[in-house]
Amino acid sequence: MKLNLAPLLLLVIASCAKPLVTNSDRGKFGYETWYYPSIPDSPNIDDIVKVNVALLPLPEPPKPATVNPKTFFDLRDSIPHTFLKVIGAKADSIPQIINAIQSDLSKVPTPRPVTLNIVGGKVFRNDVIDEFKVRLLISSVARYYYDKRLLHSNTRIGQLSTTIELIGDNFIIKTIDRLENDLELIDLGTLDRKNEVTFSSDLKGEVGAGTDISETNSNSNTNSQGGGSQNNISSSDLDGLNRVENTSSAENKGEEKTSEERKVDISKKAGVTAALKYENSSTINETLKLQYQRIKTSFSFSEKSLIVTQSSAPNRPISENVFVTLTLKANDRGSAQRDYLDAAQLFKSGSREINDLNNSGLQLVSLRYIPCDFDRIKLSTQAEGVIRSVKNQVRGRNSGEFDDKVIYLPFRTGVDSVDLPSSSLDGCTKLYSMKMVFKDSLGNQIPYEVRSAIHGDIENSELSIFHQDNVSDFREWFFKALKNPGQNLIWDSQILLLLQREGSTEKKNLTSRSIQDISDLTPFFQSLVSIELIPYFPDRGSNIIPFASGNR
Repeated sequence: MKLNLAPLLLLVIASCAKPLVTNSDRGKFGYETWYYPSIPDSPNIDDIVKVNVALLPLPEPPKPATVNPKTFFDLRDSIPHTFLKVIGAKADSIPQIINAIQSDLSKVPTPRPVTLNIVGGKVFRNDVIDEFKVRLLISSVARYYYDKRLLHSNTRIGQLSTTIELIGDNFIIKTIDRLENDLELIDLGTLDRKNEVTFSSDLKGEVGAGTDISETNSNSNTNSQGGGSQNNISSSDLDGLNRVENTSSAENKGEEKTSEERKVDISKKAGVTAALKYENSSTINETLKLQYQRIKTSFSFSEKSLIVTQSSAPNRPISENVFVTLTLKANDRGSAQRDYLDAAQLFKSGSREINDLNNSGLQLVSLRYIPCDFDRIKLSTQAEGVIRSVKNQVRGRNSGEFDDKVIYLPFRTGVDSVDLPSSSLDGCTKLYSMKMVFKDSLGNQIPYEVRSAIHGDIENSELSIFHQDNVSDFREWFFKALKNPGQNLIWDSQILLLLQREGSTEKKNLTSRSIQDISDLTPFFQSLVSIELIPYFPDRGSNIIPFASGNR
């Protein structure tokens, strides 16, 4: 006999455990572009994923905390007792002990001043400024509504790598100082899973035939024969009665009983018994705490490129905004060397009263720096990665994601460029030239450039340059010095300051070793109208732009 196992297999399949919470059926959905008819029928990846790189200002550095020197009253534990013991043994009088208690026991650290080196009679600054910091924002925007196949709520960018390259040979990437949002704690709670499957099936079949015959016979015969007689005889007793009694009896009885029982059982039994039984019981009970810490954003860089990589986590997309701070270093093409006028003490200590040139410590200092008017820093950006798309589209739109039917879609965006204007960078150094405006005898205003030369070589004068740190002090100093030139502009130095009329070769001494020279120019100096500070652009000749001006 042949059994059909197909129903048994269907029964086994139907009895398996199924997820009912995470894979919840949400029904069918539609997609219409009534309100956005301009969505392309075949969108490209640049329509869906957009990665932008922008320049941000650097955060304000934290203000240094006020540090006071330690005194005797700041000592703790047994140190004051030891201090007094040591001082008492060395002091000759009580006032010395009092002075020791009132004195400072530590020094407050002060900012390290800029050091100057003199090489071959020329002064050089040790703080070479040829690098600066840049803070960039990397932001990503995903417009999944451009493609109806990406509208599942569990769709996200699985990985994103953004490549930033420096264009040109003026700068290189020296180091990455900070990558914000780089660590995160992934806490998915506790996963409890219990899966129990039990199935039992028992099938039996039996076929048979039989005959049962029974016969019983019983016979019983009974014969009985008997006889008797009675004779009466009279007599008298005491009462006077006569009684006669004579009894005689005879009996012949016979019985025959016959019983016969016959039972015939004819059984013919033939059959097949088929039994199929399947039992399966499986129970899975798991508990797992899903919590771990990971690096959310990583990077790799070389001298000319930076790659920032982001990875998503279960139920967590990548960061939409990533902040990275890097240090750019200028090479010979991105920096410049220039001499500028520096002064150790233009004003008297504790006041705005000026010192004369001989007491101001005026000197020429050579500086290597990054000009703030260099060409814009150009960046080339491109992104690539993978989109985690979910195939559960029309039905089975599950709310969890552990049983998603996932399709990974690699992509690469187009190349974009970013210009970083030099004016927005904090690492460049601004140098200035100075222009003084005087009135002539007719009342016309005549501008003069401040220039520097070596005594005896006036023809080879150069434009005097002032550093951004003290250019305002120099401007104030000249305003006050020109009121009394005979006292303030006498300078016993090899360096000579000149005034050269704009657009002409006419020159006048601004400083001199001779009092007579300065006295002759006093009427001219008294006609000063204003002093303007002009941003200095290397190798651009007379292309100057007024920056600040003021009247006396």
